[in-house]
Amino acid sequence: MNKCVAIIDIGTNSIKLLVANRQGVLLNAIRGVRIGEGIGEKKFTIKKDVIKRNINAIKELLSEAEPFKPNVTLITGTSALRDAENAQEFRQELKLATGVDLRILSGEEEATIISKGIVTDPQVKALEEFSLFDLGGGSLECMHYKHKRLMFADSFPLGMVRLTEKYITNPTGKINPEELVHIKILIEEELTHFPIKDIPLVGTGGGLSSAKNILKTGNILKIDDLEDLLVKLANITAQERIKLYDIPQFRADIMPTALIIIITLAKKANCKEIIYSSFNLRFGLAQEIFQSK
Repeated sequence: MNKCVAIIDIGTNSIKLLVANRQGVLLNAIRGVRIGEGIGEKKFTIKKDVIKRNINAIKELLSEAEPFKPNVTLITGTSALRDAENAQEFRQELKLATGVDLRILSGEEEATIISKGIVTDPQVKALEEFSLFDLGGGSLECMHYKHKRLMFADSFPLGMVRLTEKYITNPTGKINPEELVHIKILIEEELTHFPIKDIPLVGTGGGLSSAKNILKTGNILKIDDLEDLLVKLANITAQERIKLYDIPQFRADIMPTALIIIITLAKKANCKEIIYSSFNLRFGLAQEIFQSK
């Protein structure tokens, strides 16, 4: 049987759908509904209206997947749902609305599953050793691969929504350079052993995807270009970022934070470029299903 799967990943900033079979991708879709609104607070609770808009978005995505008649439908949650004090309430309301159980991944599970997805990327398969990061809204997953083996996988609460809420005073306006420097120093201090120096650096996540779409340089993103882009985006408002660079509205306020995190990682790795991959968590989850009996 040619098993078809529908994977919905509830990320902190957006919800993404992958419908795929063993031959490849049938559908990709996204909704920028930010379940992690407020994740920068000490006690994070998903607001009632945020629960409603996220469940509505999930129902829409399930409807989009329905024509493909998936054999397996999986809904997972990551950083925001790990942190939310009322995650169980969301889980119950989602089950009531859709009939599907929610699987909330631990940080280590998330990192490990992302690594299963990334190694299915043809451009990564040829690499003998590489560092990998997945920058999400709530967390940053970090991995190290060597000789086709996962050597290290961990998750850190250093996502672009979380750090924007904590350290950027006015994310919809021009960004104070000192606040970006603060984030840079934080990344350097928190990630003392990652990434590994002088080996390829592979990256995935919405912030890097948006940068790729703006720069139009394919899957190889040069750090000089990312630094130039950061200067441009930090010196205009979020509305101007949308208008001038066609950045999705749900990413416009967090793009400067995303870029300073990405650039800092690359410089720590002594890399002049980053290899972008779209083979992320959803691909890893699909692989798990395809490999199961």
